[in-house]
This record gives sequence, structure tokens and C-alpha cells, in this order.
Amino acid sequence: VIVDVDDDTKKITNMSTKLIDTKDYDPDPEVWDKVVDLDKRTQAWLDKPIAHLNKPARIENAMEGRIEGAPFINLIQQMQMWFTGADVSATAVMSENAKGFDKTVTMRDVLLNYPYANQLCKVKLTGKQLRHIVEHSAGFLKKDRDGKIGFIDRWIKPKPMLYHFDVFYPVEYEADLSKPEGERITKLTLHGKPIEDDKIYTSKSLTEEMNEERIRQGKDELPEINPLRGGTSTLARKDKSWSSVPDFFAKVFKKK
Repeated sequence: VIVDVDDDTKKITNMSTKLIDTKDYDPDPEVWDKVVDLDKRTQAWLDKPIAHLNKPARIENAMEGRIEGAPFINLIQQMQMWFTGADVSATAVMSENAKGFDKTVTMRDVLLNYPYANQLCKVKLTGKQLRHIVEHSAGFLKKDRDGKIGFIDRWIKPKPMLYHFDVFYPVEYEADLSKPEGERITKLTLHGKPIEDDKIYTSKSLTEEMNEERIRQGKDELPEINPLRGGTSTLARKDKSWSSVPDFFAKVFKKK
């Protein structure tokens, strides 16, 4: 941080900032001697395998994966369904640098993909509330003149905030992006049946707090768990459960 201060008024006249990459500098020897052992033990802990997958669960591009689907997203959705037994799973790609998992998963992989200390929550909500939540996510999207779907600027500039953009499983939903926000969902079904406004459903999400904009009803918190620890999983395909009218995409992955 560089700050220019007027000698007479003592007020800041100019301020600028820049990021300095520390890899170009040697660590302070005195500090390094004190932390080197802790650093070695930390690196070993981060690289310790904690789970094994039968196939890699990758996401090659976080921005595209949110729209087009990715094995990593499918894996998270299925794990949430498995551990909670809820009707619907909601998750978000939390990091723009997320790359998903290889066949061997380490704690470093988990933290790179999910850098927040979130909890797995199970929530009761009506079909009307579920529709409201899905509409909220549909409001993130836009379609350009060439028909390409992307995210509106306020969610990516000046700071990407797409960790608020949820994708849902195993519901199928279609959105007409030409309509105003809040009125875009033209189809919302679960297991082939329309979502009923007054019916109670259970949903789960990895959230630091359940955003009132998304869910407006109390939550039943589950015990804090690490779904990956010591486990194995079967990987889903690269699928998504939504489509844009009139561009119909792949159907939602269905369990065998």
C-alpha cells in the first residue's frame, strides 16, 4: 500500500495498492527457523490421502462448469444426498480456481475446492420456497446476442461472487432468460413430477449460513461431518439439470 499524505493538512492525497508475489523473495531467516518444522508438518497433513474415487471428478473451468455441469459438481450433489437423505441438493462452486478431484483426494484438494469452513445443513421448505430459490439463481444469468449464456456483470465485477450461484439436483428446471428476474422458471420438476407449491420438501446445502434470500424457513443442522474421510464414491457423468428456453440441454443424471 502506497499512501501520499499532505504535510500541512495531514490528509491523504493519493493511495494505491498492488499485489506482490512472495515467491520472488526469500523468507526472513529468523522467522523461517521458527516455523520451518510447522510448515513441514502442515504440508504433510495437506498431502495425506483422505479418500479414493473410482474415477476422477474434475471441473476444468469453474465458470463453464456452473452452466454446463461437471463431474465434480455431480459428486458433491450425490454426497450431500447420501449423507442427508433430503429430496433436493443445492451446491455452488466456491472457488474460481476449483479443479475438482483426482482419484486420490487429499486435504489440500478439499481446501482448494472448498476454502470455507461450511456445514452441511438440511432444511424443510415448501415447493413455493424452492421455486423462489431456483429463481434467485436464474437471476444470475444472461444470454448475449449470439445466444451464449453467461453471468451478469454485478456477480463477476469487480469481485467474482459466484459462490452464491446454486445448482440443484435432482430437480429438472428450465429458464426463459428473456423474462424479468423472478419470473424466469418455466418448468420445475422432481422425478418427473411438477413441484407443488404447498408440499414440504427437504433440501441440503453446504453453506456458512443459509442466506435469507435463498431460504426463509428454519434449518435443522446436521452434525458436522466430513463426507470424504475414509470413503469411496461412484462418480456421475458431466450433466446438468437445467436448460434455457428454447435451448434444451442434457437431462439430469438419474441414479441406477
